[in-house]
Parts: sequence; C-alpha cells; structure tokens
Amino acid sequence: MADDENWLYHLSDFLDRVRERGTHGVSEEVDLNLGGVVYHHRGVRVPATGATFRWRGDEDQFGLELDGVGSRSARVSFDADRSWDCYLVRTGGDQPCLVWMTDAEFRTEEADRFESKAEAVGRGRFSFGVYLHAPWSWEAVAERARDTDAPLFVQRPGGRTFVPEEGDLAAFAEVLPEELRPNDDRPPEYLGVVDARVDAG
Repeated sequence: MADDENWLYHLSDFLDRVRERGTHGVSEEVDLNLGGVVYHHRGVRVPATGATFRWRGDEDQFGLELDGVGSRSARVSFDADRSWDCYLVRTGGDQPCLVWMTDAEFRTEEADRFESKAEAVGRGRFSFGVYLHAPWSWEAVAERARDTDAPLFVQRPGGRTFVPEEGDLAAFAEVLPEELRPNDDRPPEYLGVVDARVDAG
C-alpha cells in the first residue's frame, strides 16, 4: 500500500453483522494485520490493543469496548434506533479508520460543506472512529501510552495530539467532550451517544 493511497468503502451491513453476532471484534471486520487500535471520540483518542462491538438489543443500543494499553479501558454506548452509516476510510496518509455517523450528525455539522456523509468522512470529518494500526506503526503509539498514566490523548484542532500531564480527567475537563467530563454532562442529542466512560485503572 502506497503511503499516499486514499480509499473509502461504505460498510452497509456492518451493524447488521454486529446485531447478528452479538459480539463483533474490529479485527474480524478487516483483512489487516493489526498491531493495535486508537479510538477517536470527538477529539480525544484512546490507544487500545483491541476493540469489540456489542449489540444490546434489549436496550436498543450497540456498544464499543476497548482493551486499553496498560490499565486503561473505555466503553461507549450508542442509540441503535438511528440512521447510521459505517465506512472504512484511509485519507491523507493516515491509518485506516472504521467510522460510524448518524444522519442527524451529518445534517447538523457537515451538510453545509459536503454533499454526503461519504464525502465528509473522506475529508476526515467525523466524531467516532477506530484507527487501525499495523504492527510497524503501533509500537510508537503503545510506547507513548505506556509512558503516561493519562487515560487518553487529546487532539488539537490542527490534528496533532498531546498527552495530558495528569491522569485525572478532572484536571483537564475543559478540553473533553461533555459525556466524558466528571460532571457527566449530556452530549448533543444528534450524535446518538447514550453514555461513555474512559478509565485509567
């Protein structure tokens, strides 16, 4: 694969597979040699050795659970009773990313700039995704994660990430999305997030 190769695939049956299987690991979805993953959640990043989707039909939800590096862990639940689209995308020389987006998020945040969800996702405009790292790129991520007690990394607007100096989420709450702040504020309804939690141990 060339370093500058870009592509995008619409995974129209992805959530159907999650529903049918009940539990669906990201590694089962892609034919890639994975070293680890980085979950992107509205501007924060959580490095993990694996990511698993779970269907919760009794609650009309699907969830994502992350086996974080070291003592980290994360879990997020989404409202399954929404119009979701899932994509596998690679853009700008970045790692491939599994992305999911609601119709409402696209209409609210991206429709004034892009003709479709696919175009927005292809330009890197999405709230939720799992970056898929090959072993050669994963080791640097894992080493950076092992060197800090911070539960997550924070992405700056320019695309670079920084590692908070404090492991306590309360120490940098102002840069977190509402659902990850210690006072548990509600996120915008159109995103389809039911709840989210990131732990450092």
